[in-house]
Amino acid sequence: MGAGRRRTPDPVAEVRALPGIVLFSLTMWLLAGCAVGPEPVDHHFRLIAEPPAALSAPALPGTLMVKRFSADGLLGQRPVVFAKATSPQTLHQYNYHFWADAPTVMLQELVAKVLRSAGVADQVTTPAHGGGAEHVLVGRIERLEHLVGETPAVIVALELGVYHGARRELVWLRSYVDQRPVGAAGVAAAASAMSDATSRILSRFLKDLAVR
Repeated sequence: MGAGRRRTPDPVAEVRALPGIVLFSLTMWLLAGCAVGPEPVDHHFRLIAEPPAALSAPALPGTLMVKRFSADGLLGQRPVVFAKATSPQTLHQYNYHFWADAPTVMLQELVAKVLRSAGVADQVTTPAHGGGAEHVLVGRIERLEHLVGETPAVIVALELGVYHGARRELVWLRSYVDQRPVGAAGVAAAASAMSDATSRILSRFLKDLAVR
């Protein structure tokens, strides 16, 4: 081989030349990489509300259209949100635990279903059905989170407003908050408790509309 040519490294020879302790450590590292357990499984949750008692007469005669809810930042995304009791102002997202759909869509569909079942209006629709409406419901998610700590709980806060569809005249606007303890550990129990909290909020909202 000429003096000007560079010798090509031999990876196998270099590995064999490693000191025994280094070679042992490298082997253990490779084996550890091969022994990784099963991949985490994603979990998806729905919000479910209890069927309300039907009103004796529609509180909003005509058609009520329920628009998609709004939410800021993390609250509008699919990962379930939690906060630590020691720092409730800081929000976090769970890994591998998601809502079945964006919370803004889930609540739109859930509220429309509940209000339709209660007979709050002659017809309850969403923009997907097209057409006009005498009344429009707009909602905003203010809180939808799991509070973790020694006494785990969930907090749901919704702002619900009803406008006259044509005149944009405000009929009703109020924020509703419900905080409930979680009886078992885990995100599944928290999601179930958030469904219960949402049911309680919608029950109060229906009563308010009936006596406004």
